[in-house]
Amino acid sequence: MSLHRKHIRSSAIAILAAIMALFTSAALAAPAPSSAAKATKDPQGQADDLKHPLGDKQRALHQAGLSKVLKGQTKATGNNKVVQVAKGQYVELARQGEDLIWTVLGQFGNTASTTYGGALGPQHNQIPQPDRSVDNTTIWAPDFSQSYFQNLLFADTAGSVSMRNFYKELSSNRYTVNGDVTDWVQVPFNAAYYGSNYCGGITCARTWLFVRDSVNAWYNAQVAAGKTQAQIEADLAKFDVWDRYDYDGDGNFDEPDGYIDHFQSVHAGEGEETGGGAYGTDAIWSHRWYAFYNNIGVTGPAFNKLGGIKIGNTNLWIGDYTVEPENGGVGVFSHEFGHDLGLPDLYDTSGNTGGAENSTGFWTLYSSGSYGSTGKPEDGIGTKPIHMSAYEKIFLGWSNYQVVNYGQNGSIKLGPAEYNTKQAQQLVVTLPDKQVNTQIGAPFAGS
Repeated sequence: MSLHRKHIRSSAIAILAAIMALFTSAALAAPAPSSAAKATKDPQGQADDLKHPLGDKQRALHQAGLSKVLKGQTKATGNNKVVQVAKGQYVELARQGEDLIWTVLGQFGNTASTTYGGALGPQHNQIPQPDRSVDNTTIWAPDFSQSYFQNLLFADTAGSVSMRNFYKELSSNRYTVNGDVTDWVQVPFNAAYYGSNYCGGITCARTWLFVRDSVNAWYNAQVAAGKTQAQIEADLAKFDVWDRYDYDGDGNFDEPDGYIDHFQSVHAGEGEETGGGAYGTDAIWSHRWYAFYNNIGVTGPAFNKLGGIKIGNTNLWIGDYTVEPENGGVGVFSHEFGHDLGLPDLYDTSGNTGGAENSTGFWTLYSSGSYGSTGKPEDGIGTKPIHMSAYEKIFLGWSNYQVVNYGQNGSIKLGPAEYNTKQAQQLVVTLPDKQVNTQIGAPFAGS
Protein backbone atom coordinates (compact mmCIF):
# COMPACT_ATOMS: atom_id res chain seq x y z
CA MET A 1 0.00 0.00 0.00
CA SER A 2 1.23 3.51 -0.76
CA LEU A 3 0.19 6.82 0.70
CA HIS A 4 -0.17 10.15 -1.10
CA ARG A 5 0.12 13.46 0.65
CA LYS A 6 -1.13 16.61 -1.03
CA HIS A 7 0.80 19.83 -0.57
CA ILE A 8 -0.25 23.33 -1.56
CA ARG A 9 2.63 25.66 -2.19
CA SER A 10 1.81 29.33 -1.95
CA SER A 11 3.42 31.82 -4.30
CA ALA A 12 7.13 31.77 -3.73
CA ILE A 13 9.83 34.29 -4.42
CA ALA A 14 12.33 32.61 -6.73
CA ILE A 15 15.50 34.34 -5.66
CA LEU A 16 14.60 33.80 -2.01
CA ALA A 17 12.94 30.40 -2.11
CA ALA A 18 15.80 28.19 -0.99
CA ILE A 19 16.75 30.48 1.84
CA MET A 20 13.14 30.96 2.95
CA ALA A 21 13.03 27.22 3.50
CA LEU A 22 15.91 27.58 5.93
CA PHE A 23 14.11 30.44 7.63
CA THR A 24 11.90 28.25 9.75
CA SER A 25 14.43 25.52 10.50
CA ALA A 26 17.68 27.32 11.20
CA ALA A 27 17.24 27.77 14.95
CA LEU A 28 16.94 24.52 16.85
CA ALA A 29 16.07 24.75 20.52
CA ALA A 30 13.94 22.96 23.07
CA PRO A 31 11.67 24.96 25.39
CA ALA A 32 13.44 26.31 28.43
CA PRO A 33 12.52 24.95 31.85
CA SER A 34 10.65 27.01 34.40
CA SER A 35 13.92 27.77 36.18
CA ALA A 36 17.20 28.13 34.34
CA ALA A 37 19.05 27.61 37.63
CA LYS A 38 17.86 24.00 37.91
CA ALA A 39 17.90 23.16 34.21
CA THR A 40 19.81 19.95 33.60
CA LYS A 41 18.15 18.42 30.53
CA ASP A 42 17.32 21.08 27.98
CA PRO A 43 19.40 20.39 24.86
CA GLN A 44 19.50 23.34 22.51
CA GLY A 45 20.88 21.85 19.29
CA GLN A 46 23.80 23.34 17.40
CA ALA A 47 22.37 26.76 16.53
CA ASP A 48 23.57 30.12 17.80
CA ASP A 49 20.20 31.73 17.01
CA LEU A 50 17.89 30.18 19.56
CA LYS A 51 14.15 29.99 19.28
CA HIS A 52 11.52 31.57 21.52
CA PRO A 53 7.78 32.19 21.04
CA LEU A 54 7.96 35.94 20.47
CA GLY A 55 10.69 35.61 17.87
CA ASP A 56 8.93 32.73 16.11
CA LYS A 57 5.74 34.75 15.76
CA GLN A 58 7.58 37.86 14.60
CA ARG A 59 9.48 35.94 11.91
CA ALA A 60 6.26 34.40 10.63
CA LEU A 61 4.68 37.87 10.44
CA HIS A 62 7.74 39.22 8.67
CA GLN A 63 7.68 36.45 6.09
CA ALA A 64 3.96 36.97 5.47
CA GLY A 65 4.33 40.76 5.24
CA LEU A 66 7.32 40.61 2.91
CA SER A 67 5.53 38.14 0.64
CA LYS A 68 2.50 40.45 0.41
CA VAL A 69 4.69 43.43 -0.51
CA LEU A 70 6.73 41.55 -3.12
CA LYS A 71 3.55 40.23 -4.75
CA GLY A 72 2.02 43.72 -4.85
CA GLN A 73 -0.82 42.85 -2.45
CA THR A 74 -0.04 45.67 -0.02
CA LYS A 75 2.29 48.61 0.50
CA ALA A 76 4.53 49.25 3.48
CA THR A 77 4.37 52.64 5.22
CA GLY A 78 6.89 54.80 7.09
CA ASN A 79 10.67 54.67 7.33
CA ASN A 80 10.65 51.19 8.83
CA LYS A 81 8.11 49.92 6.28
CA VAL A 82 5.28 48.81 8.55
CA VAL A 83 2.78 46.32 7.13
CA GLN A 84 -0.50 45.15 8.63
CA VAL A 85 -0.59 41.37 8.18
CA ALA A 86 -3.91 40.79 9.98
CA LYS A 87 -6.19 42.62 12.40
CA GLY A 88 -4.00 43.92 15.24
CA GLN A 89 -0.94 42.19 13.71
CA TYR A 90 1.74 44.50 12.34
CA VAL A 91 5.35 43.99 11.36
CA GLU A 92 8.30 46.16 10.35
CA LEU A 93 10.08 45.20 7.13
CA ALA A 94 13.08 47.53 7.49
CA ARG A 95 15.52 49.01 9.95
CA GLN A 96 16.38 52.62 9.14
CA GLY A 97 18.38 55.30 10.92
CA GLU A 98 20.36 54.46 14.04
CA ASP A 99 19.76 52.02 16.90
CA LEU A 100 21.45 52.17 20.29
CA ILE A 101 23.04 49.09 21.88
CA TRP A 102 23.83 48.69 25.57
CA THR A 103 26.87 46.46 26.17
CA VAL A 104 27.94 45.07 29.56
CA LEU A 105 31.39 43.49 29.98
CA GLY A 106 31.41 40.57 32.42
CA GLN A 107 34.34 38.57 33.80
CA PHE A 108 33.99 35.35 35.77
CA GLY A 109 34.42 34.75 39.48
CA ASN A 110 36.52 32.39 41.57
CA THR A 111 33.71 30.15 42.80
CA ALA A 112 32.91 26.81 41.18
CA SER A 113 29.78 24.77 41.85
CA THR A 114 29.94 21.10 42.75
CA THR A 115 27.51 20.36 39.91
CA TYR A 116 29.37 22.01 37.03
CA GLY A 117 32.96 22.12 38.32
CA GLY A 118 35.53 23.62 35.95
CA ALA A 119 38.51 25.92 36.32
CA LEU A 120 38.10 29.23 38.12
CA GLY A 121 37.69 32.45 36.12
CA PRO A 122 38.61 33.62 33.58
CA GLN A 123 38.95 37.31 34.13
CA HIS A 124 39.61 39.70 31.29
CA ASN A 125 43.07 40.11 29.76
CA GLN A 126 43.99 36.48 30.55
CA ILE A 127 43.90 35.25 26.92
CA PRO A 128 47.51 34.21 26.12
CA GLN A 129 49.24 36.12 23.35
CA PRO A 130 49.20 33.77 20.33
CA ASP A 131 52.36 32.54 18.63
CA ARG A 132 51.77 33.84 15.12
CA SER A 133 54.09 31.24 13.60
CA VAL A 134 51.45 28.61 14.38
CA ASP A 135 48.30 30.63 15.13
CA ASN A 136 47.01 33.18 12.62
CA THR A 137 43.35 32.97 13.66
CA THR A 138 43.09 34.13 17.29
CA ILE A 139 42.24 37.79 17.85
CA TRP A 140 44.37 39.29 20.61
CA ALA A 141 45.02 42.69 22.14
CA PRO A 142 47.24 43.68 25.07
CA ASP A 143 44.25 45.28 26.80
CA PHE A 144 40.60 44.42 26.13
CA SER A 145 39.44 47.56 27.93
CA GLN A 146 36.17 49.44 27.87
CA SER A 147 37.62 51.87 25.33
CA TYR A 148 38.77 48.94 23.14
CA PHE A 149 35.18 47.74 22.83
CA GLN A 150 33.79 51.23 22.40
CA ASN A 151 36.03 51.59 19.34
CA LEU A 152 35.48 48.05 18.03
CA LEU A 153 31.71 48.48 18.12
CA PHE A 154 31.06 52.17 17.53
CA ALA A 155 34.10 53.94 16.01
CA ASP A 156 32.85 56.35 13.33
CA THR A 157 35.99 57.65 11.66
CA ALA A 158 36.46 56.77 8.00
CA GLY A 159 38.45 53.58 7.55
CA SER A 160 37.86 52.34 11.11
CA VAL A 161 36.96 48.64 11.26
CA SER A 162 33.94 48.78 13.53
CA MET A 163 30.48 47.30 13.70
CA ARG A 164 29.04 50.79 13.23
CA ASN A 165 30.91 51.34 9.96
CA PHE A 166 30.19 47.79 8.78
CA TYR A 167 26.44 48.26 9.17
CA LYS A 168 26.64 51.56 7.33
CA GLU A 169 28.30 49.70 4.47
CA LEU A 170 25.86 46.77 4.56
CA SER A 171 22.85 49.05 4.41
CA SER A 172 24.24 51.56 1.88
CA ASN A 173 24.07 54.21 4.61
CA ARG A 174 20.44 53.47 5.47
CA TYR A 175 21.20 52.15 8.96
CA THR A 176 23.86 51.93 11.64
CA VAL A 177 24.38 51.42 15.36
CA ASN A 178 25.78 53.35 18.30
CA GLY A 179 25.77 52.84 22.03
CA ASP A 180 27.56 52.57 25.35
CA VAL A 181 29.93 49.98 26.79
CA THR A 182 30.31 49.56 30.54
CA ASP A 183 33.54 48.85 32.35
CA TRP A 184 34.23 45.23 33.34
CA VAL A 185 32.09 43.83 36.15
CA GLN A 186 32.51 40.46 37.88
CA VAL A 187 29.90 37.72 38.23
CA PRO A 188 30.00 35.33 41.22
CA PHE A 189 30.82 32.05 39.49
CA ASN A 190 33.29 30.58 37.01
CA ALA A 191 32.79 29.99 33.30
CA ALA A 192 31.58 26.39 33.67
CA TYR A 193 28.73 27.49 35.95
CA TYR A 194 27.25 29.53 33.11
CA GLY A 195 28.69 27.96 29.96
CA SER A 196 28.85 24.20 30.56
CA ASN A 197 27.19 22.06 27.88
CA TYR A 198 25.37 20.02 30.56
CA CYS A 199 22.13 20.09 28.55
CA GLY A 200 23.56 18.25 25.56
CA GLY A 201 23.76 21.28 23.26
CA ILE A 202 26.21 24.10 22.73
CA THR A 203 24.01 26.64 24.54
CA CYS A 204 22.02 25.94 27.69
CA ALA A 205 19.61 28.05 29.69
CA ARG A 206 22.18 28.87 32.38
CA THR A 207 23.61 31.51 30.04
CA TRP A 208 20.60 33.56 31.12
CA LEU A 209 22.14 33.63 34.59
CA PHE A 210 25.34 35.15 33.19
CA VAL A 211 23.30 37.97 31.67
CA ARG A 212 21.39 38.41 34.93
CA ASP A 213 24.48 38.37 37.16
CA SER A 214 26.41 40.75 34.88
CA VAL A 215 23.58 43.26 34.86
CA ASN A 216 23.10 42.99 38.63
CA ALA A 217 26.83 43.54 39.19
CA TRP A 218 26.68 46.65 37.01
CA TYR A 219 23.60 47.94 38.84
CA ASN A 220 25.18 47.37 42.27
CA ALA A 221 28.30 49.23 41.13
CA GLN A 222 26.14 52.19 40.08
CA VAL A 223 24.43 52.25 43.47
CA ALA A 224 27.79 51.97 45.25
CA ALA A 225 28.99 54.98 43.25
CA GLY A 226 26.12 57.02 44.70
CA LYS A 227 23.56 56.94 41.89
CA THR A 228 19.89 56.78 42.74
CA GLN A 229 17.39 54.46 41.08
CA ALA A 230 15.92 57.45 39.25
CA GLN A 231 19.35 58.44 37.90
CA ILE A 232 20.08 54.90 36.74
CA GLU A 233 16.71 54.68 34.99
CA ALA A 234 17.35 58.03 33.32
CA ASP A 235 20.72 56.73 32.04
CA LEU A 236 19.06 53.63 30.59
CA ALA A 237 15.94 55.32 29.18
CA LYS A 238 17.66 56.06 25.85
CA PHE A 239 17.97 52.31 25.26
CA ASP A 240 14.19 51.79 25.41
CA VAL A 241 12.56 53.66 22.55
CA TRP A 242 11.42 50.71 20.42
CA ASP A 243 8.36 48.52 20.91
CA ARG A 244 9.90 45.44 19.29
CA TYR A 245 6.83 43.17 19.48
CA ASP A 246 4.15 45.89 19.28
CA TYR A 247 2.75 44.89 22.67
CA ASP A 248 -0.37 47.05 22.30
CA GLY A 249 -1.13 46.02 18.71
CA ASP A 250 -1.39 49.58 17.38
CA GLY A 251 1.26 49.33 14.65
CA ASN A 252 3.41 51.99 16.36
CA PHE A 253 6.84 50.49 17.03
CA ASP A 254 8.45 53.81 17.97
CA GLU A 255 7.55 53.79 21.67
CA PRO A 256 9.04 52.33 24.88
CA ASP A 257 7.95 48.84 25.87
CA GLY A 258 9.81 48.47 29.17
CA TYR A 259 12.64 46.38 27.66
CA ILE A 260 16.15 47.35 26.54
CA ASP A 261 15.97 47.50 22.74
CA HIS A 262 19.35 45.89 22.03
CA PHE A 263 21.52 44.31 24.72
CA GLN A 264 24.97 42.76 24.31
CA SER A 265 26.68 40.71 27.02
CA VAL A 266 30.43 40.26 26.54
CA HIS A 267 32.15 37.50 28.53
CA ALA A 268 35.82 37.27 29.47
CA GLY A 269 37.86 34.66 27.63
CA GLU A 270 37.44 33.01 24.25
CA GLY A 271 34.15 31.75 22.85
CA GLU A 272 33.40 28.05 22.58
CA GLU A 273 32.70 28.52 18.86
CA THR A 274 36.44 29.04 18.31
CA GLY A 275 37.50 26.34 20.78
CA GLY A 276 37.04 28.17 24.07
CA GLY A 277 40.77 28.44 24.77
CA ALA A 278 41.80 26.79 28.04
CA TYR A 279 38.13 26.50 29.09
CA GLY A 280 37.01 24.43 26.09
CA THR A 281 33.35 23.44 26.22
CA ASP A 282 32.91 25.29 29.53
CA ALA A 283 33.19 28.56 27.61
CA ILE A 284 30.01 30.29 26.44
CA TRP A 285 29.15 29.87 22.75
CA SER A 286 28.25 33.19 21.11
CA HIS A 287 24.52 33.33 20.49
CA ARG A 288 21.29 35.27 20.40
CA TRP A 289 18.35 34.33 22.62
CA TYR A 290 15.58 35.60 24.88
CA ALA A 291 16.13 35.31 28.63
CA PHE A 292 13.43 33.61 30.73
CA TYR A 293 10.88 33.53 27.95
CA ASN A 294 9.20 30.77 29.96
CA ASN A 295 7.94 33.60 32.22
CA ILE A 296 6.03 35.41 29.48
CA GLY A 297 2.75 36.53 31.00
CA VAL A 298 4.16 36.16 34.53
CA THR A 299 7.02 38.63 34.97
CA GLY A 300 8.06 41.87 33.29
CA PRO A 301 6.89 45.49 33.34
CA ALA A 302 3.37 45.82 34.75
CA PHE A 303 1.99 46.85 31.35
CA ASN A 304 3.94 44.32 29.26
CA LYS A 305 4.77 41.04 30.98
CA LEU A 306 7.12 39.36 28.51
CA GLY A 307 9.44 37.61 30.98
CA GLY A 308 13.11 38.52 30.94
CA ILE A 309 15.55 39.90 33.51
CA LYS A 310 14.85 42.91 35.70
CA ILE A 311 17.71 45.41 35.87
CA GLY A 312 18.28 45.82 39.61
CA ASN A 313 15.42 47.76 41.20
CA THR A 314 14.64 49.73 38.06
CA ASN A 315 11.52 49.39 35.97
CA LEU A 316 13.50 48.26 32.92
CA TRP A 317 13.99 44.68 31.76
CA ILE A 318 16.11 42.66 29.33
CA GLY A 319 14.51 40.01 27.12
CA ASP A 320 16.30 39.73 23.78
CA TYR A 321 20.07 39.61 24.11
CA THR A 322 23.28 38.57 22.35
CA VAL A 323 26.49 37.32 23.95
CA GLU A 324 30.00 37.47 22.48
CA PRO A 325 33.55 36.72 23.70
CA GLU A 326 36.25 39.08 24.91
CA ASN A 327 38.29 38.56 21.73
CA GLY A 328 35.38 38.55 19.32
CA GLY A 329 35.88 40.47 16.10
CA VAL A 330 33.56 42.73 14.14
CA GLY A 331 32.36 39.54 12.40
CA VAL A 332 30.90 37.76 15.42
CA PHE A 333 29.38 40.96 16.89
CA SER A 334 27.79 41.86 13.55
CA HIS A 335 26.56 38.29 13.00
CA GLU A 336 24.85 38.02 16.39
CA PHE A 337 23.41 41.51 16.15
CA GLY A 338 21.84 40.62 12.81
CA HIS A 339 20.11 37.74 14.61
CA ASP A 340 18.83 40.36 17.05
CA LEU A 341 17.32 42.13 14.03
CA GLY A 342 15.59 38.88 13.04
CA LEU A 343 17.96 37.24 10.55
CA PRO A 344 18.37 33.44 10.62
CA ASP A 345 21.54 31.43 10.14
CA LEU A 346 22.15 30.14 6.63
CA TYR A 347 24.82 27.56 7.47
CA ASP A 348 23.70 24.04 8.33
CA THR A 349 22.65 23.96 11.99
CA SER A 350 21.00 20.52 11.89
CA GLY A 351 24.16 18.56 12.56
CA ASN A 352 23.15 16.15 9.78
CA THR A 353 26.08 16.93 7.48
CA GLY A 354 28.86 16.15 9.90
CA GLY A 355 30.11 19.72 9.85
CA ALA A 356 30.29 19.93 6.06
CA GLU A 357 29.99 23.41 4.55
CA ASN A 358 26.92 24.24 2.49
CA SER A 359 26.89 26.46 -0.58
CA THR A 360 26.46 29.71 1.36
CA GLY A 361 30.04 29.33 2.65
CA PHE A 362 31.96 32.59 2.62
CA TRP A 363 29.32 34.30 0.48
CA THR A 364 27.40 35.69 3.44
CA LEU A 365 27.78 36.92 7.01
CA TYR A 366 25.29 34.22 8.02
CA SER A 367 27.57 31.38 7.10
CA SER A 368 31.38 31.38 7.17
CA GLY A 369 31.48 35.02 6.08
CA SER A 370 31.54 36.18 9.70
CA TYR A 371 35.15 34.95 9.74
CA GLY A 372 36.35 37.17 6.91
CA SER A 373 39.70 38.81 7.65
CA THR A 374 42.24 41.37 6.52
CA GLY A 375 44.67 38.61 5.53
CA LYS A 376 47.22 39.80 8.07
CA PRO A 377 48.20 37.02 10.54
CA GLU A 378 48.50 39.51 13.38
CA ASP A 379 44.83 40.46 13.01
CA GLY A 380 43.36 36.96 13.36
CA ILE A 381 40.09 36.05 11.65
CA GLY A 382 36.67 37.63 11.94
CA THR A 383 38.09 41.14 11.83
CA LYS A 384 36.77 42.03 8.36
CA PRO A 385 33.54 40.08 7.72
CA ILE A 386 31.88 39.39 4.38
CA HIS A 387 28.68 41.16 3.32
CA MET A 388 25.18 39.82 3.76
CA SER A 389 23.60 38.10 0.77
CA ALA A 390 20.64 39.41 -1.25
CA TYR A 391 18.14 37.68 1.04
CA GLU A 392 19.32 39.33 4.25
CA LYS A 393 19.45 42.79 2.69
CA ILE A 394 15.93 42.46 1.29
CA PHE A 395 14.79 41.14 4.69
CA LEU A 396 16.11 44.27 6.43
CA GLY A 397 14.90 46.71 3.77
CA TRP A 398 18.38 47.63 2.57
CA SER A 399 18.14 46.59 -1.07
CA ASN A 400 17.10 48.48 -4.17
CA TYR A 401 15.51 45.45 -5.83
CA GLN A 402 13.27 45.03 -8.87
CA VAL A 403 10.28 42.68 -8.93
CA VAL A 404 9.36 40.73 -12.06
CA ASN A 405 6.20 38.62 -12.20
CA TYR A 406 6.19 35.09 -13.54
CA GLY A 407 5.74 35.01 -17.33
CA GLN A 408 6.89 38.57 -17.82
CA ASN A 409 9.44 39.31 -20.55
CA GLY A 410 12.11 41.92 -20.15
CA SER A 411 15.76 42.80 -20.02
CA ILE A 412 17.02 43.77 -16.56
CA LYS A 413 20.40 45.38 -15.92
CA LEU A 414 21.64 44.81 -12.38
CA GLY A 415 24.21 46.90 -10.56
CA PRO A 416 26.58 45.74 -7.81
CA ALA A 417 24.93 44.21 -4.73
CA GLU A 418 27.37 45.90 -2.34
CA TYR A 419 26.19 49.48 -2.85
CA ASN A 420 23.52 51.57 -4.56
CA THR A 421 23.76 52.63 -8.19
CA LYS A 422 21.13 53.60 -10.78
CA GLN A 423 20.50 49.92 -11.46
CA ALA A 424 18.64 47.50 -9.22
CA GLN A 425 20.81 45.51 -6.81
CA GLN A 426 18.71 42.34 -6.90
CA LEU A 427 16.05 40.76 -9.06
CA VAL A 428 13.02 39.20 -7.37
CA VAL A 429 10.80 36.87 -9.39
CA THR A 430 7.36 35.97 -8.05
CA LEU A 431 6.08 32.48 -8.80
CA PRO A 432 2.44 31.36 -9.16
CA ASP A 433 0.61 29.09 -6.74
CA LYS A 434 1.27 25.46 -7.53
CA GLN A 435 -0.17 22.18 -6.28
CA VAL A 436 2.39 19.43 -5.76
CA ASN A 437 1.62 15.76 -5.08
CA THR A 438 4.30 13.79 -3.25
CA GLN A 439 4.20 10.02 -3.07
CA ILE A 440 5.25 8.61 0.27
CA GLY A 441 5.96 4.92 0.74
CA ALA A 442 4.11 2.68 3.15
CA PRO A 443 5.17 3.19 6.79
CA PHE A 444 7.56 0.72 8.38
CA ALA A 445 5.73 -2.09 10.16
CA GLY A 446 6.73 -2.65 13.73
CA SER A 447 7.18 -0.83 17.00
